[in-house]
Amino acid sequence: MRERLESACGGRGRALILIALLALGLGLRLDYAIRAPNHAVDDARAYARISRALFEGEGFSQGDGPGYRHLQAASNYSPGLPLLVAGIYEIRGAADERAARIVLALLSSLAVPFAFLLGRRLGGPTAGLIAAAPTAIYPATLEYGGMLMTEPLGTAVLAGALLAFLHAGDVRRPWPWVGTGLLLGALAMLRPEYAVLVPLLPVLGVLRLRRDTGRFDRGSLAGPALALACACLVVLPWTIRNFVVFDRLVPISTGGGQVLYEGSYLPAGPDPERFTPVFLEEHPWIGRELAAQPGPIYRGQAAALLAAREHPGENTDTALRGMAVDAYTHALVHEPLRLGGFLAGKFWLAWTGAARDVMREPIWRALQIFLLVAAAVGLVVGLLRRSFEAVLLATVFAAFTLVQLAFIASPRRTLVLVPELGALAGLGLAWSVARLRGDSLPP
Repeated sequence: MRERLESACGGRGRALILIALLALGLGLRLDYAIRAPNHAVDDARAYARISRALFEGEGFSQGDGPGYRHLQAASNYSPGLPLLVAGIYEIRGAADERAARIVLALLSSLAVPFAFLLGRRLGGPTAGLIAAAPTAIYPATLEYGGMLMTEPLGTAVLAGALLAFLHAGDVRRPWPWVGTGLLLGALAMLRPEYAVLVPLLPVLGVLRLRRDTGRFDRGSLAGPALALACACLVVLPWTIRNFVVFDRLVPISTGGGQVLYEGSYLPAGPDPERFTPVFLEEHPWIGRELAAQPGPIYRGQAAALLAAREHPGENTDTALRGMAVDAYTHALVHEPLRLGGFLAGKFWLAWTGAARDVMREPIWRALQIFLLVAAAVGLVVGLLRRSFEAVLLATVFAAFTLVQLAFIASPRRTLVLVPELGALAGLGLAWSVARLRGDSLPP
């Protein structure tokens, strides 16, 4: 075992560094999970309420009674995390949120070795260690581990899915394709926007096999088709449940029209935090109507009231989706420059914004920018070397960016890409050092 680890790391010294990074990543995650030092955000409280309701037999809801009526529908939230946490509660025999956070910390800590493996594939063991380091200590991910949130677990699931996908193309056997599909389905259940990878990765798999074999045949289609089928198999039971409950097709969750409309609202600019004050200023009657309810005013509630007035009798999500398409179309035709600036602002916010307040501190702000710059260098190097791993990561980044441009842009949604950013940064730094020394990286 020790010999294999040292061989994978390129020596005993690197193996010890990797072990230290694994211990650091796990220790920090467990510390945040046990202490829960951060005030939970709204989504975390909603996930906690839904998980408890599932455990107590109240169904997929945020609870019942006057104190819960102002909350948005539970169906707007992704089902993956609450179902997992409710399962942990069932095993534990009590709604023990700290136990759930500990289990999630153990699972999310897998992102550290996965980052190493991705970096090693891109640029060797040194690049792998560079990838593992920020993954182990990234503060925003750690803080979200102190509450029930999808992002820490998503980092491990996405990196695991990409590694399984790459391994499937290497060995040409069915089980890695099965693993790829199951992990992609689990990822989609964590956040519906990640479902964009469910068809995308099998298509890339077909193209890779076509490149390697020089032809399309049944063998080049079977593995990717198996991955697609397994991903759909994970999601299908929930889709059937939603069809029974809503009497319409809802693959994972409702609320897609809401976040699409909020993401298309040009008057508020790219920052979604400005949506509510700007929207209520434009529609003061909505503010007056919502002022009577207990608790804060949520963006979704305000948008839903406008949809109900402008499209009476129509499903709210469908109406908001149509309103978003109309807004984007109008801007494209009549205000293309403003739309371009709006989308550029969303891009900048998504990739350089602070996912948590801690990321505004100079040291962590510097780490974030340095990671992005080094990853950009690594991406260019990988693409110039025609590395399939780099093509894969470029495709994933492009898909996630397009989702951010269309819907609400948030730096929180890019947190799941920290292992992949670290892997590309590892390649970029390893290549830069090699160039300075006059050496070359292994192909």
